Order: sequence, then C-alpha cells, then structure tokens
Amino acid sequence: MINQLIQSLKSSKNFGKKFKSNHINYTVLTSGGYRKYDKGRIVVIIFDNSEPRLIVKFYKNGNSVSDEYKTQTQIYKIYGNLITKPMGMENFNNYELLIEEPVLGKNLTRYIHEHLNSHTLLGVFKLISDFNKNLNSKLESSDIQNFSKELDHLIQIFYSDFEISNVHEDMIKNLRSVFLKNFENKKIFQRFSNNDFILNNFLIHKNKITLTDFEFSTKTHLYFLEWFKFFRYQWKISNDYVYDLTISEITDPFYKLGLREFSNYKLNEKFELSCRLIFEIFDFTKRIDISSPSVRKILINDMKKFLNELYYRYNNPDMIQKKSNLSSSEKSFFNQEYQQLTKYKEHIDELIDLRISNDEHSIELQNTFKSLDKITRGFNEQEFSNKNLRKRNDELRDEVSKLHKHHDELRDEVSKLRTHNDELRDEVSKLRTHNDELRDEIKRIILDHNNYKYIIESSMIWKLMNNLEKLFGKKH
Repeated sequence: MINQLIQSLKSSKNFGKKFKSNHINYTVLTSGGYRKYDKGRIVVIIFDNSEPRLIVKFYKNGNSVSDEYKTQTQIYKIYGNLITKPMGMENFNNYELLIEEPVLGKNLTRYIHEHLNSHTLLGVFKLISDFNKNLNSKLESSDIQNFSKELDHLIQIFYSDFEISNVHEDMIKNLRSVFLKNFENKKIFQRFSNNDFILNNFLIHKNKITLTDFEFSTKTHLYFLEWFKFFRYQWKISNDYVYDLTISEITDPFYKLGLREFSNYKLNEKFELSCRLIFEIFDFTKRIDISSPSVRKILINDMKKFLNELYYRYNNPDMIQKKSNLSSSEKSFFNQEYQQLTKYKEHIDELIDLRISNDEHSIELQNTFKSLDKITRGFNEQEFSNKNLRKRNDELRDEVSKLHKHHDELRDEVSKLRTHNDELRDEVSKLRTHNDELRDEIKRIILDHNNYKYIIESSMIWKLMNNLEKLFGKKH
C-alpha cells in the first residue's frame, strides 16, 4: 500500500516535483496499541536519495484529517517556521492524506539523552521557555465569559466520561471558582495550542527547535497549562533536578507552577491545586477520546487515584515546601543515571554472554544440522535406490505378468493342437480302416481276376486259340 501511495504522490501535480530520483525509500511510524482503531494513526516519512522529501499523515480507517490541516495551516500563518509546514492534502484510495514539509533535526528527547550535562540541559529548557514565549507573543484578546464558557464545557465533557462522587464534585466546584477568580479583572487571552506540548514533539537543529504534531490542536484560553502537559510527560530528566537547575533562570509563573506540581516541590495552595485539576481534566478528556477500552479503564482508575490525592491535599493546605538544593538533586539524578547505566551495562554483558552461549549453541546446531544433512542425503540416496528397486520390481512384475499371459496363450494353443491332433488321429484311423477295406477289395478283385483267368485259360476255346496261334506264329 505504501509503495502505491508513493507512486500516487510522484504522479501528483502538487507533490510530484518534490521527487528528484527513483531512489525512494520510506519509514513508517504508527500510533501505539493504546488507541482505539478509528483513532489509529500512520505517519510515513518519504526519502529521496536519503533526503527527507515529504511527511504523510493519515488515519488507519480513513478518517478525515481536513480539520487538522486547516488548524495547522492557521497556526503556521501565525508562527511560521516555529512549527512544521503543512503543504496540502491528497486523496488516495479513500484515505485523506495530510502532507507536511520535513524538518531537519533530532528528536529533543534523544538529544537530551545524548547530552546529559547541566550546561546543555539548562540551554534546552531555556530554548523551550523562549519558544513558549514566542507562542505567547501572538495572543488573541478574549473575555472572562468566553473563558468561563470553555472551562464549563470542558468540565461537562469530563462528567459525561467519568462517574464523579459527590465529595469530589464539591471539590471540583470549589476549585473551579478558585481558578476563575484568579483571572477576574485581568486581561483574558486565547491562542492556538497543539495541546501536546511535550519534549518528544520537538526537533532540534543548530540550536533551533521546531514543534510537531497538531492532531489535537485547538484555539484555547487554557494555553498556559501547556507547562503542566510538558512536565507531566517529561520522564527523561528528574523534575526535581530540572526545578533546581532552571528555577532561577526561567521566570514564567506557569512554568514554575507546572514544574512544581510534578516534582517534590509542590504546594497545596488552592490556585495551584485548581490548575492541576483543570489540566488533569483537560488531559483526561483528550486521551479517553482516542483510547482503547483497556486503556480507558486505566485512565479512569488513575483519575480516581488522582482525585483522592487531590482531595487530601485540598483538605491539608498547610504544607512546607521542600527547599531547593541543586547540588543534592544533581547528585541524586546522575547517581540514578549511573545506576541505570550500570544496570544497562550488566544487561549488555548478560546479552553478550547469551550471544556467546548462543554462538556456541549455534555451532553445535550447525554440526547437528550437518550430521542430519548427511543422514538426510543418505536417506535420500537410499530412498532413490528404493525407488529404482521398486521401479525395477514393477517392471519385472509386468514382465512376469506378460510371461504368464503368453504361457496361457501357449497353453490354449497346445490345447487347440491336441484337439486338432485327436481329430487328425481319428481321420488317420478312418483312412486306415478305409485303406484296409480297399486292400481287401483289391485282393478280392485280384482273386476274382485270377479265378476268371484260370476259368478262361481252362476253357476249350482258349486252348483252341492258343493252338491256332502257335500254328500261325502269332502271340496274344
């Protein structure tokens, strides 16, 4: 299917010129199994001579991506190359394709993993903070009524997906009031957010970062809660260490608030609790909409645990904040990294040992296979010999069968000859009998002739004639 898709794009009027050669390859990324099927998503990165040419996004079941394209286009018009550029849409076999222009760079999570030092880490978080400031430089004016309307709509969606207890419902009402009260008599703004402001959605190249992934992007009054999203899903670096490293360098209050909430520096102040609650509700409604049934159960159970924890904090406001200690958190973080690396090395050593063992086992298997191959060849040769013997035996059987048939034919012929011989014997016997009869008849005729001759010669006339002949010299 992907090859057909690429051929379709190569022949496209809009994107065909992007391809410069026939040396095309691609990489396919898919959303994890946590999504339900109709929200499953595929991303194809197409390369031409190893250079990225196009990024293609679409849903597995062919769902529309037109709204995402329209929103991303609006965001790009406002922020330009801070985000990936949407290039257009194409239709392919009933799939709507969103086409993006590739951005050079390394995934920021991977970049941090490769540069685990305080200088680089501080630089990365400053870059992200400055990026967020750039987003906030294009705010759109709004008012408290629209702000409140968006908030109430969010809570209603949450109630439709989650069965809330009365105790938790009262807490949510109170924290909602605390949250809104903080924005009374203040300027209210809104802006576009991709609503997935996390480390893994940034690419870095030559000290410049670019934001990707706008599947969930909307215009919202709650854009400042992006920092909660960021630190909620920032697992690469200890948030305690990030707090100690950056808290004096980055002044954004919501950066600090979001970072505190997902570290050991959290406070039980009501506004902080209200921000955490609104973020968790917002995140829950986004995630549960795309999640498979099994993941939905996990999200619901996690939300129950969170509300219980929040309820405890809500009713225990007096909490002494942990004091910042960069030296301690840095030592703790790198010690954990060292332990992980040690475990990783041990795991690699185990894998090497396993590989050596597997190689030895492989050699044994190869020798076994060679022996089996010899046995198999011998068996095949024997089988071939047996086949020839069976073939020769069948030929001999056929030959014997023919001989039996010929023997039967000879027996029939002999039987016929015997019958004919008997007939001839009977005929000979008849001829002998007839011959005897003829001989007797001849004897009788001779005897009769002799008797007749004797009578003639004995007659007076015969004697008279003989005398006359003698007298005249004639002989009869």
